[in-house]
Amino acid sequence: MASRRPEVPAPSPAAASQVPPASADAPPTLLPAPDTGPSQLVVHLGGWVDAVRMRGAVKGVLDRGGRKPFWRELDLGALTVGERTDALDGLLAADRGSVGSPGPPERVALVRLAWERHLLVLTARQQHHDEATLRALLRDLLRAYAVPGTVRARGGEPPVEETEVPLTAADAGRLTLRALGLGVDLETVVRGAWTVVLAGAAGRREVVLGGADLCAPPPGAPVPAVGRVTVTGVRAIQHGQPPLTLVLRADPGPLELRLRGRRGLFGTEAARDTADRLAGVLRRLANDSRAGVSHAGEFTVQAAQLVG
Repeated sequence: MASRRPEVPAPSPAAASQVPPASADAPPTLLPAPDTGPSQLVVHLGGWVDAVRMRGAVKGVLDRGGRKPFWRELDLGALTVGERTDALDGLLAADRGSVGSPGPPERVALVRLAWERHLLVLTARQQHHDEATLRALLRDLLRAYAVPGTVRARGGEPPVEETEVPLTAADAGRLTLRALGLGVDLETVVRGAWTVVLAGAAGRREVVLGGADLCAPPPGAPVPAVGRVTVTGVRAIQHGQPPLTLVLRADPGPLELRLRGRRGLFGTEAARDTADRLAGVLRRLANDSRAGVSHAGEFTVQAAQLVG
């Protein structure tokens, strides 16, 4: 007579619910831009400006973040309009060329155009502003100028937003097959395309904002006494690629690409433009047999010619 095996009881529902999942979703791969161009704010000031007092206000507002801005003053009041324009363009070029490593992280210049017309030029790398944070910065600056020593706690930075790279499932599938054919992984292909897009980034973006709207206090807030100095307008300039990070998710699931960055004065235009150009490079790479990429993520000459 054959012996019977002892029966093993089935696991209870409670025990089964305690079994951990086989694997969790892998974290995304982050590919930040290796470098970003400087941004510049040209603040138009109305009224007579005390340079010593303004320097103290600027240093007080910017120093609270641990930054030590380099300060200088320039008098263009005796020049003609053409000479003044050339001198101002030279100042902007010199400041953006010398800010950051190895120079100071921020540069500030007070430029006198006439007795009651001045410009305050702020140049920095990794400078994040949307209209809300810029409005707060200008109000704090005018408050610190009107009442020396009045520096409020530093506000937060603009919120982080993500923009989807418009790549279809079919595009992603062809790109995966292309990577296999080249003998590299999918991340290497995406990294190479990202490098090409950054190398061809727009050289300059500019927006002009009205001072009355920017310096208006929020509803219910007291209006600070700022004397005769007012902000009549702001010109914001971004040189090179805005600060963006490419977020790559491909395991598990299909390829998903998004651009992550803080909301800026240019809205989502810069992120959408970069996302469209990245999608275009990836599609050309997936569909053009001439394009290749090395294991280091570098495109061949033919691939660089596909960017357009």
